[in-house]
Amino acid sequence: MKTQSDDPLEFLVNRRKGAADIAAKAKAKGGDAVLTFYHFQAKDKCYSSVMKVLKNDGLKEAIKFAKSETKRVMNELDFINDTQKEFQALMGEIEVFGECYIKLQDLDQ
Repeated sequence: MKTQSDDPLEFLVNRRKGAADIAAKAKAKGGDAVLTFYHFQAKDKCYSSVMKVLKNDGLKEAIKFAKSETKRVMNELDFINDTQKEFQALMGEIEVFGECYIKLQDLDQ
């Protein structure tokens, strides 16, 4: 098994690609797998936004951004409209911002 990259940008690129691959496979499968599609499709814009902050403002700002976005998205759970699509998308966003915060913080030490 290959180890995770210690390069923050490479880590984000790899995770984004993996999420996109899973989303595409779930969409092609259809049926109940469409929930997996919603979950992993929502991750793309999150990875992209963290990557943008990392490239433009550096690691410390990307860490702050990921932390604040995790909190923001978690607060959106109060406004869920009881659809599976919204729930799956929000869970995907929480996962990305949370994992980015943890991974980038680890790399900063």
